[in-house]
Amino acid sequence: MTADMRLREIAGDSWQRGLRPLLRRENRQWWGGRRGLVQLLLWSLLFNGLLLFALYLLPDMAATEGEMLSTGQALVEGQQLFFGLGILLLALGAIVLLQDAFIEEKTSGTAEWVLSKPVSRTAFVLAKLLPNLLGMAVTMLLIPGLIGYFIMRHFDATAVTLSGFLASWGIVGLHLFFYITLTLLLGVLFNTRAPLLGVALGSLFGGSLVPVAQILQFTPWKLGNVALLPVMGLPLPPVAATMLLSTATWSLLFITIAIWQFNRQEIT
Repeated sequence: MTADMRLREIAGDSWQRGLRPLLRRENRQWWGGRRGLVQLLLWSLLFNGLLLFALYLLPDMAATEGEMLSTGQALVEGQQLFFGLGILLLALGAIVLLQDAFIEEKTSGTAEWVLSKPVSRTAFVLAKLLPNLLGMAVTMLLIPGLIGYFIMRHFDATAVTLSGFLASWGIVGLHLFFYITLTLLLGVLFNTRAPLLGVALGSLFGGSLVPVAQILQFTPWKLGNVALLPVMGLPLPPVAATMLLSTATWSLLFITIAIWQFNRQEIT
């Protein structure tokens, strides 16, 4: 009996080449060192510290000045800090964390070295996206959000529903997703930080100043105006559906363009 020595082609999608080791590499940066713990402590202490301040210290401070702050008013103040700053600061944190995700590796030659291995460019982009999405979802959204929910429930169990909280925090999460994908796309397109930060920060701080409502409804720039409504038991305006769908669509488009553009680039 003779052995069949013919070579067999290994089946598999080429875009997945090298994805697993790249994912392990990026995940180690989040969970193998201090990054994950630092981010978790930072955002948990920041948001929930401000929430505790508004709920338990602000009424006493108002009372010393002869003003009365009811339980409901204190809760609204806390929610405005929690969700309002969540919209702004989490997006800012994503920009800061991801500004070098591609740029540093391209300028240092690391990307060129990695791509000289059996690694697809699509896998390289996905390996930057997925671990950062997971890391930020856990450290910026999930755990700080759970802590905040239980603080609000402890303060006034009848005023905060789980569905309302999740809807409001989900809007914050979608806004964060937009700036994660936008920053990664800009890192693919540019080789220096200045234009990346200019576009990303310009969008975050200046987008809401656009005076054309027909444009704003197709952007995330006014999501901060509606994020608080569900947790307060108020209905979202009809335009919110357009804003949310457009934000999700832009985010997916950013991922697609980043993959397409990175596959076309000459990395040297």
